[in-house]
Amino acid sequence: MADWEEVKRLAADFQRAQLSTTVQRLSERNCIEIVTKLVNDLKLLEVIYTSDGKEYLTHQEISKEIREELLIHGGRVNLVELPQIINIDFSHIEAKANEIVKNDKNIVLVLGQLIDRDYTDRLADEINDKLQDEGQVKVAELTKSYDLPASFLKQVIQECLGTSIQGQIDCYNTDVVFTQAFVDRHRAQIRGLFTAFTKPVSTSNIINQYGFQNRLFYSILEELIAQERIAGTLASGRQSYVPDIYTRSQNEWVDSFYKQNGYLGKSYNSPKANLV
Repeated sequence: MADWEEVKRLAADFQRAQLSTTVQRLSERNCIEIVTKLVNDLKLLEVIYTSDGKEYLTHQEISKEIREELLIHGGRVNLVELPQIINIDFSHIEAKANEIVKNDKNIVLVLGQLIDRDYTDRLADEINDKLQDEGQVKVAELTKSYDLPASFLKQVIQECLGTSIQGQIDCYNTDVVFTQAFVDRHRAQIRGLFTAFTKPVSTSNIINQYGFQNRLFYSILEELIAQERIAGTLASGRQSYVPDIYTRSQNEWVDSFYKQNGYLGKSYNSPKANLV
């Protein structure tokens, strides 16, 4: 009962202070004493002291100010920047940020940074713009550009693939995304090159010379061979490509030499010895 009487007395003091003239209002010291009484003695008010000790913030106000800073920073803000802005200890910022993330599915905490859905949507649009311009994007390059972890970027790509991001993930290397147009250009270029070859060639030399992506190159080349859209075979563990026309000409030469001379010498060159 005594506590309740004390609360009523304090409330009356505040009301009188609000209705009084400027001269008669409570001093800053009186206000501090009243709030201290409510916080420490009566446990009726939960507040956080600012770093300079001049103000008090409620938990609701801290949450509100963090959300406002997230909006001001474009949907992405580092928690270490907030103590100076909001003027409270980092531990309170961190605790409140974790609470916000727990209660709001549109906000995530990534390496000490709050990121909201609006930022993620813009990020997906930017990745798609880069993808359409260049034909492919690599997660490793995106981590450097955006200073974000690969796991988070891959999650954004997977969630937005087919909507905001128009492309496909390399089935051999999930850290690479490319467009169908990019694959079609590679297929046309590889088909044109390998149709023109009349002698065995080193596949690694072709990859280096034309800047093909390793796994995509072999995938397309093997597909073209299987579909008989180019005539040849891969030899020496895919290290070389031997055109059928070369194999036929070698066989014809061997048959002709044998018919004319009745024997085959050991100086016969293998396809590997004639790599371009």
